[in-house]
Amino acid sequence: MIAHTQSLVFFVTFILLTMYGLYRTHILGKIPFIRKLAPFEAMEEGIGSALERGKKVQFAIPSGITGGGGSGGGTSTTLISLSMLGFFAKKAAEAGVSAVYSCSTAPTLVLMDGVIRDAYTLAGKPEDCDNPDKVQLRMIGTGQPGGGGVGGETAFVLAYTGLLQRENVGTTVFSGSSGKNLLLIGEAGREAGAFQININPTSSKLSWAVATFDYVLMMSEPYVAGAMLTKDKTHLGSVIGTDLGTWLMVALIVIFTAIATVLGTSLKSILVG
Repeated sequence: MIAHTQSLVFFVTFILLTMYGLYRTHILGKIPFIRKLAPFEAMEEGIGSALERGKKVQFAIPSGITGGGGSGGGTSTTLISLSMLGFFAKKAAEAGVSAVYSCSTAPTLVLMDGVIRDAYTLAGKPEDCDNPDKVQLRMIGTGQPGGGGVGGETAFVLAYTGLLQRENVGTTVFSGSSGKNLLLIGEAGREAGAFQININPTSSKLSWAVATFDYVLMMSEPYVAGAMLTKDKTHLGSVIGTDLGTWLMVALIVIFTAIATVLGTSLKSILVG
């Protein structure tokens, strides 16, 4: 009973903190400051580096918009990836570098096409979208990544690694957590001499990403970055609530640990009473 009460207290507290964050952004109009994350700066540097070396850039979204997700990620990951894609495509358009954009499902392909065209229009180069020497949008592999077999993740990984070599890619962003295949993808990128960035919200698969990619936008960072890019007040309000909740949890851990140390007892006995 006590455990259920504590869970309810924490749940209600996080809901109240989120509501406070939404109140600050929607009612008071106070937009939180979000520092620029290192992988964003790395994207800009990577695009410039690829241009200088006469190579292409690539942005890949292995997950699907229709749910399920597999090891590539589900709808939420894909939506965040599309926000990142808009930023990346605009920078690529401004630099004038040739770009390849790839995914594994038809619905994602349609959404990517719209995001890319909007980004190139904002950069003042909408005509590049219809120039195959500047922009290529491809659906590689078939079916949902993580589905297994030749028609699922295996096909996507084989197509992706081949594309890196064939298209002479100098900088690539892989937005998803494709399980152990991240090792194959990362090693293929290194073999191709590509500068690699991984957007990976799945903590259980970070070890495979950090071993081979140059930069990893990890765990909650992609969602915070998405809020920074879209400037959506609801999204920013939820970031405020999550940050306040995190700091509250840290403060409680420190306080109860200090009390337990002084009293010479365990945290469990203090909380249970």
